[in-house]
Amino acid sequence: MTDLQELLENDADFQAVYNVWDGARQGALTPHYQNIHLEQLNRSVASLTIFDHYSRDDQRWSFVGSGTQQFLDADLQGRNLYELVHANSLEMVKDFYEGIASSPAVGFIKYSANLNNGLVSVRNGFAVPCQTSEAGLTKIIVLSKDESSTGYKETDQPVIYGESPPEISLFTIR
Repeated sequence: MTDLQELLENDADFQAVYNVWDGARQGALTPHYQNIHLEQLNRSVASLTIFDHYSRDDQRWSFVGSGTQQFLDADLQGRNLYELVHANSLEMVKDFYEGIASSPAVGFIKYSANLNNGLVSVRNGFAVPCQTSEAGLTKIIVLSKDESSTGYKETDQPVIYGESPPEISLFTIR
């Protein structure tokens, strides 16, 4: 994906997340998390995840929508995202989220996920950063959607970003 406008024009759910996020910015590069009203995304909240991004190596689940929770079938609250990332994808995923938090940027990521039930799924994610009052903490809101299911592979725990490295696009905020 090379153009943010094209991405948003082709996906109403990603556009809705962007609109709520952009409306809360109030002239700033990124909005304060307190100004984000998730109820405006009522149709998409089940597929939302919110991460507490502390550093390139520490990104923790702080909110997991019911659809995402059911999809992954794992207790994720407070866990470090990177515990569930395949080694082949780890550095790219860290670069993606660090770029969103530090640039700041909004981002698109296409990735594979291996789930507890054995299903392998290709998913698309759209991520936006938010400021917080806590020093060193950025909240990252991610809306993830299934693109397709590609088969089955046994696993004892979900792997969010699978063996195949993800496709990533970052769009610097101006």
